[in-house]
Amino acid sequence: MARLEFSSDCSSPWSDLAFHRIEQVAAAARAKRTWKPVLVGGVSNPASPSAHAQRVQPVPAKLRCHTEAHISRAAVLEEVAKHAGFEPQEFFARLAEQKLEDRLPPVREALKAAP
Repeated sequence: MARLEFSSDCSSPWSDLAFHRIEQVAAAARAKRTWKPVLVGGVSNPASPSAHAQRVQPVPAKLRCHTEAHISRAAVLEEVAKHAGFEPQEFFARLAEQKLEDRLPPVREALKAAP
């Protein structure tokens, strides 16, 4: 059986769009879907301080793009966790674990070194 690995960042609007189609894609490919969460912000914030600054103090015109169903809202993320088969409390607790943060520096360095 084919395998489809779905890497996504819970706060990414692009991941949110893909999340709604991934089940159909996996079914069409007759593939077993595997979830692989990533923390793009944890990697990109130190590498791109200006992008992080835009998120801290966003441009008002860009804020209009966000809706009530945006994946960065806790209630929406809770539904995503449930849909993916995770218990929301455990999901949020694991996101907050320090060991995730501890794994990011080597990833950042590898991305900076990449051509």
